[in-house]
Amino acid sequence: MESFRKVIKGWLGKVLLVLFLTPLALVGIEGYFSGGQSEDTAQTVNGQQISKRELDNLTNSLKEQYLAYTNGDETLLNQNYIQNKAQDTLVARTLLLQQAEKLGISLSDAQIEQMIAQQPNFQQDGKFSETLYANYLQSVGMTNQALVANLRQDHALKMLSASFTDYALVSPSDIQQIANLQTQQ
Repeated sequence: MESFRKVIKGWLGKVLLVLFLTPLALVGIEGYFSGGQSEDTAQTVNGQQISKRELDNLTNSLKEQYLAYTNGDETLLNQNYIQNKAQDTLVARTLLLQQAEKLGISLSDAQIEQMIAQQPNFQQDGKFSETLYANYLQSVGMTNQALVANLRQDHALKMLSASFTDYALVSPSDIQQIANLQTQQ
């Protein structure tokens, strides 16, 4: 338990925690336990399928978030909007991951191994500890392969997003319009 606390306090622990919670929100925890059952496809994006279960789980997650805003009053929810928002989110994520793959944005296995090995929370006496790492994986219920895949996807999305924001051009008139809109509120 002590090693888990150390991991969570570090930057890698926080990144990993977000990585673990995102798939749970998108596909639900039962997706990890039900195995690779074939499912009906809700949407196909450039040949890649988005399952109905993924869509349903994200829809339910969004619904719960919106219910929290409405103090549990389900009559205030627009079910079609929530369904469309979930579908748009999954399509956008899939497209971004496909674009990142097309551009070759990815960490190699060696880079991921190095990133994990350099995490202080996985080190004992200044060296990487397989035991600490295995304990961490067990405590969050993931396999090494799942962790590597999540790190690779997260890195690809971050790099792609950063490339958009780093090179975005904003004119002085755009800044003035935004400032005017904010002062009107």
